[in-house]
Amino acid sequence: MATTTIGAPGVTFPDASVQASAAVSNVITRIYASPAPWSKPASLKAVRVTLVAGGGGGAGGNGGNNGGVTNGGSGGNGGILTGYAQAPAIPGPNTVTVGTNGTGTAGANSFASTAPSGTASSFGSVFSVTGGAGGAGAPQGAPGTNGASGGSNTITSTATSSSFALTSPSGTPVQAFGVRGSGSTPATGYGMGGGNGIGATPTGSPGGNGSSGYVIVEEFY
Repeated sequence: MATTTIGAPGVTFPDASVQASAAVSNVITRIYASPAPWSKPASLKAVRVTLVAGGGGGAGGNGGNNGGVTNGGSGGNGGILTGYAQAPAIPGPNTVTVGTNGTGTAGANSFASTAPSGTASSFGSVFSVTGGAGGAGAPQGAPGTNGASGGSNTITSTATSSSFALTSPSGTPVQAFGVRGSGSTPATGYGMGGGNGIGATPTGSPGGNGSSGYVIVEEFY
C-alpha cells in the first residue's frame, strides 16, 4: 500500500513526488479600543489596517418656547477605512489613535445647540479617517439637521498598495458595527451616531451619545 513518509529529502507522497520545503505564514491581529503606541517589528512584511472613527452626538430637542416643538438632529456615523501597507513604507514607531464619541446635548426651551462630533481614528501618519459630525439643534421651530457621516480620509501615497474608504449612510439606523441611537438612547457598537433629542414642552429631551471607534492592525510575517 502506498504511504506518505516524512524524512530526507522531505515529504514523499504516494505518487513518489517530494515536497522539500514549505512556506509558513504568520498573521498577528491587534485590536485597539484606546490609543496606544505601535512599533514596527524587524521581521514585518506588511500590515492591513482597519479604522472606524467615532460617531457624532445627537442634538437635544427644542422645547418650543421660541417657535415650536421640534426634534434635534441625530449624530453622523464615523467613517470606515481599510488600507494595506508594505513594511518598508511604514515609519516607526507609530501611534494608534482611536476615535472618541461625540456626546449628546441637552434639550432646551428655546434653542438646542449642535452636538460635538466624533473624532478621527488613525494609524500614525499612514492612514486616518474622520468621525461623524454632531447633530444640529432646531431654532425657531425649524427641524434639526442630522450630522454628516465621517469618511474623509488621509492615505500616504507611498505606504499603500490598495485601500478604500466607506461612509456609513447617516439616515440608516443599523450598520455592520452597531446600532444608531434612537431618541435619547445612545448608540451601541462602534462608530455609530447618537440619536436625536425629541421636542417636548417645556424642555426637549437630550440627544444620545455616539459610540467610539476602534482600530485593527493585522501584521503579516
